[in-house]
Amino acid sequence: IFFSPMQLVLLGALPLLVQAAPPSLLRFSSMAPKVQGLGCIPVSLERLLAPGLRRTIHLYDSSCLAAFRHAIAHTNGTLGHVVLNVERERRQFGLLDVGCELRVLEWRASTHTSKFGDSSPSVLADVIATRRFRPGKVVQFEPFLSVGVEPFGGEGAPSSESADAPADKRAD
Repeated sequence: IFFSPMQLVLLGALPLLVQAAPPSLLRFSSMAPKVQGLGCIPVSLERLLAPGLRRTIHLYDSSCLAAFRHAIAHTNGTLGHVVLNVERERRQFGLLDVGCELRVLEWRASTHTSKFGDSSPSVLADVIATRRFRPGKVVQFEPFLSVGVEPFGGEGAPSSESADAPADKRAD
């Protein structure tokens, strides 16, 4: 199932989809199973966006593309930016206690070329960071990272529909 014409108009993507996008990138099925938690893109602390910042991000890793597809299909273009805990990761997977909710404003199909010269489909997404959140329990790792979300300080709950996970961030 592809985007409806109204979704394409809202995203401003119709000309891009007709011309450039590979079909595999465009299958954002609303029939796909919904997952608990917020689909996330793990980043280093230096790359975490603060609320109000706008940036174009290049998504080419399969798990990041899966999180992006899920966000477009199920959460009105909302996904999370979470920070990997490098010290803890040496022992087991871990996240820092802060993440930022991103809203996809626009996106376009692209191609990622590796340092070895091979190419793969990718997405360039213009996003804006909307609010911080505290990552809760890791709900799933595959096909993309998904975490429960909790309010950060006094900022209110993120707009994800499932902000009910406990504070433990370790995968069981």
